[in-house]
Amino acid sequence: MYRPRGFQDKDQLLEALVKDDSMTFFPEFNLLAVTSSFDPSEEPETRQTAIFNVKTPEIASGEFFKGCDYVSDMVFEGGQCKAFAIIDSYERDADGFTFKDGRMVGLSRLFSWSPTIDAGSISDLVDAASYYQKHLMSDREGYELSHGKPLPEMFARTLGPGAKELLDKLTSSERVNYFPEFNLLVTTTDFVPSGLHDHETAIFNVFPSELAYGKLFQGFESVADIPYSGPVVDPIALLSTFGEDACEKHAADRSLRSLATLLSGADVISTQSVPELLGIMAERFSLEPEERARIAERAQAEECIRTGVPDIQVEIESTNDDNFIEGTVTVEGESCYFYRPNSVRSTKDYDSIIFEPFRPDGFEGDIEEVELPAAIDENREIVELVVTVATEPYMDPDKAPECEQTIDSLCDEKTEVSESMSYGMEGVGLPMLDAAEHLANY
Repeated sequence: MYRPRGFQDKDQLLEALVKDDSMTFFPEFNLLAVTSSFDPSEEPETRQTAIFNVKTPEIASGEFFKGCDYVSDMVFEGGQCKAFAIIDSYERDADGFTFKDGRMVGLSRLFSWSPTIDAGSISDLVDAASYYQKHLMSDREGYELSHGKPLPEMFARTLGPGAKELLDKLTSSERVNYFPEFNLLVTTTDFVPSGLHDHETAIFNVFPSELAYGKLFQGFESVADIPYSGPVVDPIALLSTFGEDACEKHAADRSLRSLATLLSGADVISTQSVPELLGIMAERFSLEPEERARIAERAQAEECIRTGVPDIQVEIESTNDDNFIEGTVTVEGESCYFYRPNSVRSTKDYDSIIFEPFRPDGFEGDIEEVELPAAIDENREIVELVVTVATEPYMDPDKAPECEQTIDSLCDEKTEVSESMSYGMEGVGLPMLDAAEHLANY
């Protein structure tokens, strides 16, 4: 069963994670937890949990489960070699005392609100993941699927003393740590508005393409900007990284400690600069500087709209009339007519948009004698870009020869995503239309 917002309760999720013969999949984090025991009827009872790094298409196709018929096979037989962690997740002794591994507790605390698929059999999970991929995939996942290029495959890793080293990285001041294979971004800063803690750590669910293409954190320079300047994606956890104890020693939050223990040895990009992280991801995706700059400009305009600075409104009055799109743009209360040739999609060609100020009532002179409103003039580049973003949906596809002519032809050519995208094109999954638009442009 797919739960759009997870279990919504950390204790409920923990019970599901350590339940015998159960599989719990977090699609947006590429995490699969499988718990089983050889013979649940024997006492004292012991269950083990295998944690896997696996993506939705691998599960939906059934490819990941080849050679395994039962849930227990994933923990004890053919699937065990694929796990990056095997945890004694649940033990009960003869007196009825129970023990749950701290890493499982940490997982349940962090991901209780995340999208979750739980199943009691391999076939159930395959069906549920397939349904999720076709009908419930988020726009961010669709964007990742349409833009993302595979990062290096994860190889078998063993947990070891690296957990302490990773924990030190995670709790170092002014640092960004990104786990591309798990879509996890961890940022720690010593700028804490509340003043109650020395440092705080924010954990985000972020797809690689969102960093590579500059969709998130555009214009952020300081690490503190990420948790405290309103990023597009809210954190899934905001932890007090350090707390003073009686001995004046620093202790990391237990969820963060469990995360470090679980993911030690995983691929991690660690920097002290947001621009450096964006540059690294662009390089890993092999983006040309011009392409990234173009998308960064669009993201910056979208950020201005989101934050409301400056206040820009665009009204489309006529489209595809005499090869022009016409309308009104208003910036900080001052308005201009605009028109642009219906022939290009480039966000760089500012000359393709022409602004004309309103004529005052009764004015009969030349338009050139009316000064362009200062608000428009001062924000001209942003206004140009916002108008471009606003008018692109009205562009005549015949005037954009580099783009696909129809949604059907787009889906046919992009075979890897055509099935999931086709569903969105039929009217329900509007985010998939955005993914199609990006595919057509890039």
